[in-house]
Amino acid sequence: MRPPFDPPETLRLPADATPASDLFRILAEGIPHIVWIMRADGAVEYMNRAWSTYTGLAQTEVSPEDWRRVTHPDDIEGNLEEHRRAREAHDRIAREFRLRRHDGVYRWFIARSEPVWDAEGKVYRRFGVATDIDDTKQIQAKLAEMTDSIPQIIWTSDADESNVAYNRKWWDYTGLDRARSSPADAIGCVHPEDIERIMPLWRPKDGKIADWEAEYRLRRHDGVYRWHLGRVVSARDENGAVKKRYGTATDIDETKRIFEEYRLLGETVPSFVWVTDVEGRMVYANSRWEEFTGIAAAKFGSGDWEKVIHPDDFPKTVAAWREAGAKGAPYEAEFRVRGKDGRYRWVLRRAAPVRHDDGNVIRWIGVSVDISDQKRLEQELRAAIEVRDQFLAVCSHELKTPLTLLELHAESFKRKYVRGNPADLTGEALQKYFDRLDNHLKRLDRRINDMLDISRISTGRLDVVLEEIDLVAQTRAALENLAPELENTAAALSLAEEGPVACAGDPHRIEQVIANLVENALKYGKGKPVEIRVHSDRTSAILEVRDRGPGIAPENQKRIFGRFERAADGTGVSGLGLGLFIASEIVAAHRGEISLTSRPGEGSVFTVRLPKIEPEG
Repeated sequence: MRPPFDPPETLRLPADATPASDLFRILAEGIPHIVWIMRADGAVEYMNRAWSTYTGLAQTEVSPEDWRRVTHPDDIEGNLEEHRRAREAHDRIAREFRLRRHDGVYRWFIARSEPVWDAEGKVYRRFGVATDIDDTKQIQAKLAEMTDSIPQIIWTSDADESNVAYNRKWWDYTGLDRARSSPADAIGCVHPEDIERIMPLWRPKDGKIADWEAEYRLRRHDGVYRWHLGRVVSARDENGAVKKRYGTATDIDETKRIFEEYRLLGETVPSFVWVTDVEGRMVYANSRWEEFTGIAAAKFGSGDWEKVIHPDDFPKTVAAWREAGAKGAPYEAEFRVRGKDGRYRWVLRRAAPVRHDDGNVIRWIGVSVDISDQKRLEQELRAAIEVRDQFLAVCSHELKTPLTLLELHAESFKRKYVRGNPADLTGEALQKYFDRLDNHLKRLDRRINDMLDISRISTGRLDVVLEEIDLVAQTRAALENLAPELENTAAALSLAEEGPVACAGDPHRIEQVIANLVENALKYGKGKPVEIRVHSDRTSAILEVRDRGPGIAPENQKRIFGRFERAADGTGVSGLGLGLFIASEIVAAHRGEISLTSRPGEGSVFTVRLPKIEPEG
């Protein structure tokens, strides 16, 4: 049977290939992922060291029973079914499940398995990799917890209405089945009388997707329809094409009911209820209006609106009001109203015309609802989504780069090995290759540790174990570990030290701070000298790292130690924007201080001060 896809030539291995060759073992044993090779009959032929390190089980003679022993009971049947499907279809496998660590803790992994075809088109092996994604799962869970805590229906989708995701409020309200629900089911929850009004907004006939807002009724799980205010905004790329759509649905049924059934009892409504003439002069307003603005309705003229509406909102609010008046159509607007204390609050204002028997508008009856909290939540949600997307995009780039380099080096070595040129296989040549490989692995490890540290910092679990250390010795150790990277830079690096400098610190964490500061200086130094100085004063052990880069403007210096902040934008330098943030958090955990001195065009000096320990005697 031929494969369902055209496998790349690198997977068409001869039958006598040795998968556990020295090169393969070096690669497989050097990465933190679980790697295995499985024969066509399901027997495990090879398992790397990460398996035994994580599970505590033997690395050799791994059986299917061993897999079942460490797989979460709730995931076993699904795994077996996926393996049966893949074997029958000769297909790839990509599945998430939980594996038990040697200490009994289950963590989420994503396992990917690729079939290997022989020259006759038969699968005779499978290569698999399992990657720990538990930290990512936790981040996703926290984001879900955040959106689920909001008392509004929130959803997002791609431009083509695929990949739809809802928060918990949607499922609780509608009672739909998460596993079986489709976009058609969601549309079916809208009242039939509102569909014709809503669908042209959702799916415009001209195909031009726009942001919109509308009121419609949604069917609750018990069959009752309630009015909701729906808002949809779109995220677009640099060409204006819609990438994502974000929507909220706010239950306004109570407001509608009050307006419809009790509008004559406006004093009992906790919103601004008002009546104006056609010119905008206040005819009536409930007590809430005067309590908030300090202006009595009887003294409020048509020209007084400018006194209470925020200057930035006034032009568009007046324009919308005039348009509604010209058409005699219902009016709706969001704007900020100034209270008697001088503070502004957001209101959602809706008004309907009251007509005379001759059809002319003689009054406007309206209600203004305070939506400040809703605005704040929407802003926080957008900010959280932006941070998430930025973090995932940067992480993807930063992790892919060293992985790509590893792949290129492995492929290069493989070609040299196949050619069999003795000059390419000398001890010196192999050592250079392994050194480069080790350098990329260390870089990848640092990037992963940076991301793990962000998780630890966010949850307050960044631990430091203090002991007496020599800051000079720690600086030398950090520079020694950075030696492979220093060899690839044209910058001259110097270290000035003033004898042993004792302080209280966690050796690993302090070395991490030094490495982050030096790497930052090398990135932005443009090949110019980087100077490091270790000394002390009466109270502190002091580390200074000076570069000759572009410098940092004064207005940006306060935020430079923030999460995802970059030392200098527009320089073409990639990075997570986490190094200085992590360094500042580590220094703070040591009860130390980190500061910046910089001028544009003159470079920067980062200074770390740690509590000093006086030598005994």
